[in-house]
Amino acid sequence: MKYLGYLVSAVKYVLVTLILLAVVAAGTFLAYRALERKRIAKMREITGPSAISSIEKLNIGGVDQWIQVRGWNRDHPVLLFVNGPGFTDMPFYYKFDTLLENDFVVVHWDQRGAGKSYSPAADPKSMNVERFVGDTIELSEKLDARFNKKIILAGHSWGSVVGILAASRRPDLYGAYVGIGQVTNMDDDDGSSYRFALGQAAKDHNAKAVRELKEIGPPPWTLKKLFHERKWVARFGGVYHAMTGGKVLEIAAVSPAYTLRDFYGMFMGVRDSVNMHGQMRSYDVEKTVPKLDLPVYFIVGKFDQLTPPDLVGRYYEGLKAPKKEMMVFNHSGHFPQWEEPEEFHEALVRRVLGEQAGTGYVEP
Repeated sequence: MKYLGYLVSAVKYVLVTLILLAVVAAGTFLAYRALERKRIAKMREITGPSAISSIEKLNIGGVDQWIQVRGWNRDHPVLLFVNGPGFTDMPFYYKFDTLLENDFVVVHWDQRGAGKSYSPAADPKSMNVERFVGDTIELSEKLDARFNKKIILAGHSWGSVVGILAASRRPDLYGAYVGIGQVTNMDDDDGSSYRFALGQAAKDHNAKAVRELKEIGPPPWTLKKLFHERKWVARFGGVYHAMTGGKVLEIAAVSPAYTLRDFYGMFMGVRDSVNMHGQMRSYDVEKTVPKLDLPVYFIVGKFDQLTPPDLVGRYYEGLKAPKKEMMVFNHSGHFPQWEEPEEFHEALVRRVLGEQAGTGYVEP
């Protein structure tokens, strides 16, 4: 019993020590984060008689939703980013938008259920593709009325389904549509990513990955299986190429645009919104949007295994549009706008603003 008492005391000591270390680490991180946010905000400050820099709450589709609007000249073209459900680009603006803000009024949008716009009281029935398309059109109308110019609509990943549907229904609102990591046929996209992960696992003799992927099986998947499949695609380099998921989190953690509550909203939003993955399957873009009545530009990373270049290219070849161009970025995965921001900026300025008709694949 005497030795048992010593053991209990030792365990208590270790636990107390670990708790204290965790508290100190958390306090140190929060202090560092506060200083970094202040430094970055000062460094990325936009001022001047023609400048615009704001984070605003708008009522869109009957609920409060937040946008960030930034640019050195409010008379420049408006660039609206649309992301997948639950996710948002807003916290990353300070790292990747520096060049874009010189030539565009850049609008990042926390859609319903995402980040600043997250609400635990939100109606789950409102989290559907048609509602997101309606929200996109309504926000575009508000921006069009405010800035008196057509919007350049940039849809990324799942947001490319919402974006291209909005562009097809209201081409009058948009000067161009830019699909980044464009989803075309989700069954084909998921099947391709699964074969990539399984093939890479076998090539690397990764027994754990092979076993898990075979247990998951080919799509369609439950949400749990989807997360596991995406985990291996990311580890084998099919999501990021020039950066890592850890680096993305590091960038977001010190963003001046986001509070800790906002991050909670983003993580909860991703969790609550992923069920829309199943809904998106019913929107086979190749069949539902065979034609667009506005200029179309696709930007895809060479190493993207979520929306592979060959599948985007298949859709591109059959798509009818007054102008179209597809650009393959050689050092990117699924996030070319982040992994090659200089090339992304140049593509938008030279190709989209220049409205140069494309004749095939372009490698910047």
